[in-house]
Amino acid sequence: MEETFMLIQCENQNEFDAFISQVGSILKERDKRVCTPEEEQKRAAVNMIFIYKNKAPYVILTKRTHLVSTHKGQISFPGGMEDGDDNHISETAKRETYEEIGLKPEDNSIIGFFDDYISIHEVHITAAVSVAPY
Repeated sequence: MEETFMLIQCENQNEFDAFISQVGSILKERDKRVCTPEEEQKRAAVNMIFIYKNKAPYVILTKRTHLVSTHKGQISFPGGMEDGDDNHISETAKRETYEEIGLKPEDNSIIGFFDDYISIHEVHITAAVSVAPY
């Protein structure tokens, strides 16, 4: 399998901020696929977090432990199941991110949302896109 990647250089914080602004604009302008969850489906959120490091934007990923019930050892975005105390799916994304990697909700600025999807385990997942300080 051939690897493909895109390297985006940002010579300074202003260029990174412009990149993030462009990503936010694209997310707001595009037609987002929204899935209507079935009554019995659980809801979850993942968080695609951009940070600025070494003159480039990076995305934070996690490696799942082998102690969890599903997706053992997989690489993933931080995230997890909706809690009864979450008022909006963005709160789920921020809370789960804090629980998994320690990023405080106030340091996690959501700039938009990517497409919803239904996982192979029949969980309705919303993908937040955010920016955080390195």
